[in-house]
Amino acid sequence: MGNKERSFLFVLIIFVGLIGIPSAVHMFTSDSTYTYLAHGSNYLEAPEGGGSAPFLEDTQTKEWMEVNLLHNLGYKGDGINIAIIDSGLIPHDYFTTTLNTQLVKYIWVNDDYSMSKTSNWFSSYLEDNNGHGTKVTGTALQFAPESGLVFYSTEKQVGSVWVLDWYKVRKALQDLDTNYATYGVDVLSMSFGNRDLPNDRPSLAAEIRNLLESIASKGITIFIASGNIFDEPVSWPASIAPDTEGIFSVGGVFDQDYIDYGGKGTPRHKGEIWYEYDLGIGGDWAGTSHGYALEVLATSIDVMTTSNDGGGAYSFGGTSAAAPIAAGCVACLLELWNGINGFTTIPNDFIEGTIRNIAEYRYGTDPYIYGDGIVSPYDCRIYPVSIAGSSIHNGYMFTSYDAAFYGSGYSLYLEWWEKKSTWSWEIHNDLVLQTTFIGWNTYHAQNIIRPDFLQGYYATIRWRYKLIVVSPSMTVTTSWHTDTISGGMPW
Repeated sequence: MGNKERSFLFVLIIFVGLIGIPSAVHMFTSDSTYTYLAHGSNYLEAPEGGGSAPFLEDTQTKEWMEVNLLHNLGYKGDGINIAIIDSGLIPHDYFTTTLNTQLVKYIWVNDDYSMSKTSNWFSSYLEDNNGHGTKVTGTALQFAPESGLVFYSTEKQVGSVWVLDWYKVRKALQDLDTNYATYGVDVLSMSFGNRDLPNDRPSLAAEIRNLLESIASKGITIFIASGNIFDEPVSWPASIAPDTEGIFSVGGVFDQDYIDYGGKGTPRHKGEIWYEYDLGIGGDWAGTSHGYALEVLATSIDVMTTSNDGGGAYSFGGTSAAAPIAAGCVACLLELWNGINGFTTIPNDFIEGTIRNIAEYRYGTDPYIYGDGIVSPYDCRIYPVSIAGSSIHNGYMFTSYDAAFYGSGYSLYLEWWEKKSTWSWEIHNDLVLQTTFIGWNTYHAQNIIRPDFLQGYYATIRWRYKLIVVSPSMTVTTSWHTDTISGGMPW
């Protein structure tokens, strides 16, 4: 690249940074392995005497997303660890003092792709030269204030600007794929993308995709920003979401009415997809990248969050904000689901089906613009409440099951296997309850198992309950229980 091209590139980067387009995916470097993370920078007014303004939580956004209703029930992400891959992170007072967030691990990926790790909030490794990562983290932790944090810093200095390095992202994903159990990670949030990478670096893109799919297969739910060019389809790697259960592409919506949005006399409405005129930079319009690969939505404009100067920011927005909001909502749901007796595992197809089934349309319903709708965490409380266990009697076994479900079209089955010989089982699928009405429904199911007795002395029974949701196709199963009934006689 000649001096003239370098000068033009530098001016372009500075111009984009100054106008503050809220962006998760704009990329203004000559190498597609880098992504420039542009974001808003309008801070709260500082108090008299100077210094940064104190951080204020965004109660309006939390109420509109309805996560406050889960918080009121006591579910705030306790026991759930959120992983974030981004620029960097500073030890903001909101994390260290207000929330007392557990820093499970901070991983700085060095320029030579080695890694430096710490669990100390005040380690010298904690830096955020761009500021994007601190804003994303503050957004996620407002929605899941009791969650632990695993953070990967993947920023790199190129000239006078700090960019995201996709080779560092690959290294971060490799480490997470290897150490997810050690770190106890449940959710991953990524507020960036790069449309050119699959074409310019196909092998690197393939490795990153394989790593994301591998991480999702381990039960980690992944949220990726859909992109910020309204007249373009969902960016990569969010565009892979429809192909893999447990990976969500997240777009953004307005959570309040704007009579004169952007000073252009243009109204915007609650629940309307985010879009605004982009001055021709990156596309004709800034806004949520959408299309068939868009899955769910969350607030994306004027989100108050933490900044890397220690203050608060009103202006953080774009799909960069929407992805960690969705991640925080699901962290609270995971805490709820993990605490249910008998519900020992939460498969990603259950999480995917639940969130997309209960997502709400609050303005438009076109799935190519609004996906499945806005994440509605309070309504996502579809779960089996408890298994009362089995009561063993001479000749039969009594089972009972309490469940609750919000939605339409589901059936509850008792599935039990009866041991017929040393090597074979006879499988039964007895219908216990079926209903199709809409709303929040709680019910109690009971069943008596009357098996044939092997050699007339005992019967070995394996049993579990299975909840089948009609649309989308989704099955929730409890853990298996094994009981032996002795001394009975054939019925």
